[in-house]
Amino acid sequence: MRKLEKLLIGALALLCIVYLTFTERNAGIHGNSKVRKSTQENSEDRQVVITPPVLRGFPSFDITGTEGKRLLYRRIQCSDEIVKPGHKIPNVIHYVWFGRLTLNAVQYYSIRSTALIQKPKFIIFHMDHPEPDGPYWERLKEEVSCLRTTYRKMPESVMGRPISLVEHKSDVARLEILSEYGGIYCDVNVFFIRALDPLMKHSAVLGKEEDRSYGNSFIMAEKNASFIQLWRSSYINFDHTRWSDHSTVMPRRLHKWFPEIPLHVEQYSMMRPNYMDGEDWLFYNNWDLRYNYCVHLYVNEPTVKDALEAILQHSESDIVTLDNTFGQLVRISLFGTPYFKVDDLDNKLLRVHSAVQCSEENVDQRIPNIIHYVWNGERIQYQHYLGVRSALQMLKPSAVYFHVLVDKDPFYQPYLMLIREVTCIKMMNQTGAMQQQLQSTISAENKKLLTSLQILEEYGGALLDLNVTMLRPSDDFFALDFAIGKKEDDFDYSVVIAKPRSSITRGWSGGIANGLRPSVALLTILQSTHETFLVNEQIVAAPQRGWFETTGAHLPFARSLSFRNSGWDSLESDRNEKELMLGTLPLGTLARSILLG
Repeated sequence: MRKLEKLLIGALALLCIVYLTFTERNAGIHGNSKVRKSTQENSEDRQVVITPPVLRGFPSFDITGTEGKRLLYRRIQCSDEIVKPGHKIPNVIHYVWFGRLTLNAVQYYSIRSTALIQKPKFIIFHMDHPEPDGPYWERLKEEVSCLRTTYRKMPESVMGRPISLVEHKSDVARLEILSEYGGIYCDVNVFFIRALDPLMKHSAVLGKEEDRSYGNSFIMAEKNASFIQLWRSSYINFDHTRWSDHSTVMPRRLHKWFPEIPLHVEQYSMMRPNYMDGEDWLFYNNWDLRYNYCVHLYVNEPTVKDALEAILQHSESDIVTLDNTFGQLVRISLFGTPYFKVDDLDNKLLRVHSAVQCSEENVDQRIPNIIHYVWNGERIQYQHYLGVRSALQMLKPSAVYFHVLVDKDPFYQPYLMLIREVTCIKMMNQTGAMQQQLQSTISAENKKLLTSLQILEEYGGALLDLNVTMLRPSDDFFALDFAIGKKEDDFDYSVVIAKPRSSITRGWSGGIANGLRPSVALLTILQSTHETFLVNEQIVAAPQRGWFETTGAHLPFARSLSFRNSGWDSLESDRNEKELMLGTLPLGTLARSILLG
């Protein structure tokens, strides 16, 4: 059935593309007589006066020394060009809304950011009402000279299939509009962070939302873009009872089926943070927006909706002092900058979260200075980010390999921080190796260990668990053939260091494959090997449960810490990084030591 669906969509798309190539519509955007223009130009400059914030429950800046400061809204300038030289995509913003729209504060901030950052030729609302209303709409009309509204009838069917939900009608209309005119489609809760010029040379652009879907809240396309025609053609199988199939899952599927049709996908810069990251990243922490083109607020998520309602009860002077991601978005919208005040810790963290180089030295040692992490789908948290950064600091590797055993991306913010900051991280797809282990009868945990040992045997280096934090340099271990940690009456597999093609790792993995317990298999090999090895309790230490929550707890004297099975995963460490740094809990001590020295 899937093959037949693919062939049917492909054939229909080809017909649409050929037809549209030879019958281009001539009604350009600038020539549409139905377009309404706002009658007012920019009024006198708006401003916010900084006053002590009264927000409760959300982090705010210490405004000491800035009370009474007047912050002027940045004036908005629209472009004189629809398509810039070298670009394919028109610099025109499209919004679609069916029914009455009384603009709220979030929508105002969102649309204002679009106008301020992108500087489009036009911003067009396609509606079945004359225009939006409310005080925020009146403010926009005063500030944005290129604002337009145009009538568009709400579609009732697509490809002969009925559409019942207004959300699906909007989905269909946005694709029709992009096919007809080209440009940039946005939902009314998408915030712009930086101009899209680097992406305007493509035929079509989407942002990855999660493994199985691309977002349709933000779409860029040239007129008659082939991928948009393909997407529209897929609606021949539209099922109105399935919420997101054609909206977000279908474009991901089509891209996989038809890779030859031009589509550029931004992996992390458009749809993050999102519902997978949770509301903490919006309201209790600061997402590093330097790498984002835009941010889509999922305002219908209950926790997001509740937090926004609580925040928007306050004055604008309160909101602009928020020390979180939403505060950044509002400040970008009003002032064109994410911060109006940056303290010393902010400056240090901005430097810390910039590119980190790996070592280029060729050290003469038996074990190559390479770090391996093996990921099997578990959640990646902030403490894991700290662990990787600590390994970079203490081991100074020439490369970091991130071996993925499952058929999905490690789509978590701490991992995103790592691949942006650590220039030598390389993703290694090991799903094939893991599939081989799935045929065996050994336990799931041993299958991961067996795959990890085979990786270590091939490359050599240090195999670290994501729960490991390095505390001290360990150059001496790399002069051996093999080293592993020890705990009580067993080995600690959190840190394993070995040379390539080591007889120890080869024999150990062979024993596990033959059904031996990992400890028995390793002990058997170590008793007969001629290679130099070290088994030592100081290689890795495992704190007791509750250690993380003990104020002022000291770091143990060991080369590294392993927090597996120690309550580490229960920590709410994705909360505000600055608060963590200023705190007295062990995780804060680790963070300061690793990031700030």
